[in-house]
Amino acid sequence: MVWNLLTNAIKFTTTSGRVDVRLEPADSLARITVSDTGKGIRSELLPFVFDRFRQGETSVSRRHGGLGLGLAIVRHIIELHGGIVRAESPGDGRGATFTVELPLIATSIGTVEAVAARRTFDSEPIVRPAALRGLRVLVVDDEADARELMRMILRSSGADVMAAGSADEAERGGSIPAFALTAYARAEDKARALAAGFQVHLAKPLEPAEFVAAIANLVKKEGVATTAEAA
Repeated sequence: MVWNLLTNAIKFTTTSGRVDVRLEPADSLARITVSDTGKGIRSELLPFVFDRFRQGETSVSRRHGGLGLGLAIVRHIIELHGGIVRAESPGDGRGATFTVELPLIATSIGTVEAVAARRTFDSEPIVRPAALRGLRVLVVDDEADARELMRMILRSSGADVMAAGSADEAERGGSIPAFALTAYARAEDKARALAAGFQVHLAKPLEPAEFVAAIANLVKKEGVATTAEAA
C-alpha cells in the first residue's frame, strides 16, 4: 500500500519537485501521509480517484498506462485493516496528498486486542477471511493489475491462489469448475462464455463480495475444488 502511494507520487512529480512521507500517531490511529508537488488532481475528479477501471476518466493529467487499479487496491487493503484513505489536492499542477489512517492495536501482557475493521468497500460488505479457506484458485488474466487485485481479494478470503497471464501459462487437465470474469457483459457474451464451458459468467467492474460469493457458490454446487478464470 505504501509502496503504491510512494511510486505514484514519484511518477507524477518532476525531478525538481518534492515527495514527503510522514508517519505519526493520531489518538488511537497511525497516520501515514504521502504528499508531492507534482501534477495534482482537479477538484471535480477527487471523489473518483479510488474507483476501479476509471483511470482515463478520473485524471487527464495522470495518463501513465495501466487499468487504474492501483489506488483501488490500496483502498481495499486499508479497509481490510480497518482503516481509511483520502486524497486531497489544491488542483492541477499543485501536487496531491494521500492520507492513510490505520487503527493501532492495544496490547497488554499476554493479550492482543485487535480493533474491529470497517466493513465497507464501495458500500459492499467485506467478506469474511475464512470464506474460501482451503480452496485452491487459479486466476487467469492478461492484465497484471487485475491479476493482483483478484489475487489479493482471494487470499484475504483464505484461498490458496495461483495466477497466470494467459491460457498457455495456466494449468491444464480435468473437468475443473470455472467462471468467466469479463468486461463483456451482454446477454450474448454470457451465453458464449457458458457455451465455452464456464459454469458462471460475472461482469466487470469487480465487486469483492460478489466475486468471492460466486466462487463459494460454485464450489458448493460442484462439490469439488475450483478454478477462477478472468478474461
